[in-house]
Amino acid sequence: MNFKLKFVVYICVMISSFGMSCSDSSLSDSDLSSIHDGFRGIKWGDNFFDISKKFVLNRTDFGGNDREPGYQVMGGMPLDIEGIPVDVYLQFRNNKIIAVHIHASKDKKDDLMDKFLYLHGEIKAHPSKDVFVWQDTVSTIAMQKNIQDGGCLFTLVNNDNYMKQTGRNMNYY
Repeated sequence: MNFKLKFVVYICVMISSFGMSCSDSSLSDSDLSSIHDGFRGIKWGDNFFDISKKFVLNRTDFGGNDREPGYQVMGGMPLDIEGIPVDVYLQFRNNKIIAVHIHASKDKKDDLMDKFLYLHGEIKAHPSKDVFVWQDTVSTIAMQKNIQDGGCLFTLVNNDNYMKQTGRNMNYY
């Protein structure tokens, strides 16, 4: 019994130490400053109607639902990340922007992942088989490496805006 208690305490201490060291290093290594305030002329929390005046948007099921609708950007902004063609989707909650989704096709996903590594630094967390996370204290980028069509999907959020608009907590790595 005494050994089991010591072992449990040891594991708890190791997990706590690991969590603190991961948080300290991971939140300082990423450079997500380019998305802290928004993405390509869209400020986090901007109203749907203001955004729809700047960009051609098409309602879609991708990246949204009735409560948090998604819209594909059809025009008004570059649909590439430094020359790599992408689809861009905007997700709203209560008519305010909460997330930007960037989709790359199967044949472009490795190029786009390499570009994100170049632009934002090393991946900070790998919470599941095909999910990778870049994160700092202000923003988070999550990548799903293998989505249904064989491509990949990057989701960009401002942590405070996301929590404020959705009422959900962020996972910090």
